[in-house]
This record gives sequence, C-alpha cells and structure tokens, in this order.
Amino acid sequence: MTEPGTLPEGIERLEKEVARLREQNEWLHRERIGEVWCWQGDSEDHLESLACPILISPERLRAAIAEGAAQERARARAELDQARELLSPNCTEETLLGAIRNLQQAHLSEKGNAEDAEKKFQQAEESRRTNARLLDRALAELRAARSAWTAHEATRTPPPPETAKE
Repeated sequence: MTEPGTLPEGIERLEKEVARLREQNEWLHRERIGEVWCWQGDSEDHLESLACPILISPERLRAAIAEGAAQERARARAELDQARELLSPNCTEETLLGAIRNLQQAHLSEKGNAEDAEKKFQQAEESRRTNARLLDRALAELRAARSAWTAHEATRTPPPPETAKE
C-alpha cells in the first residue's frame, strides 16, 4: 500500500491528466477539421442526421432531452386517445377508415433515407392491408349481429298489456 503523495499515486494522477488532455486535443482537432458539430439550439440542429461527435452545453442538452420527452409524451397521449376512440363501442366505420388513412399518411410522411422510407412504406402498406382485412371482418360480424338481433326482435312477442287490478 502506498502513502498519499507517493510516486505511484502521482504517476496515476498524471496519466489521468494526460488522457484527459489527449481527449481534449482530439476534440479540438476534430472541431478544426469539421468533424464535430457544435450544437446551436436553432432549427439547423438535426440530431437524427448527425454521425459525428456533438459539442453541447449541459443546459442545452437538458433542454433538448426535456423537449424530446415532452414531444414523445404528447405523441403517445394522442395515440392513446385515438386508440381509445377506435375501441369505443360508438366508433363508426368512417372513423376507422379515417384512422387507417391517417396511419398511411403518417408512414408516408416520415423522414429518412430512401431505403428506410421504402421499408416503412412497405410496412405501412402491409399494415393498411391487414387493417382493412380486420375492418372488413369486424364490419361483417357487426352486420351479422345486427341482422340476428333484428330477426330476433321481429319474432319476439310483445308483453301483454298490464291490466289494472281492483
């Protein structure tokens, strides 16, 4: 065991300082040759398209994380509301078809490179076909149930009128 302030402890501290300075030097070099993006916080910062190290202040990073989380919560809330509406017994065929169209438009409008966009389009198209089949099946079941109920109601005899007992 070594005492504080001894040679091995000093060497370890210097090695850590050298590693930190090398990392700082690497950042400065990358910034100088344009391989580092300095986060500005304006509309020109597109995180999803960056493939290089990003220099950002802690405050801006916290703000970006909070904003992203708020957007994700709002998106999830909207999807949950839409799902609740679609699962409601009062949901109409028109509402379901509108939701399918909205899903298609959402898939088509997503950004990304051509390969991702094509893949997403194929997934959206497959999802649309699946949703259409499910919707057709559900509508057929609803129509059959309505028809059965109507037939049942037609054969049901009305209850006798109540007579006043004296």
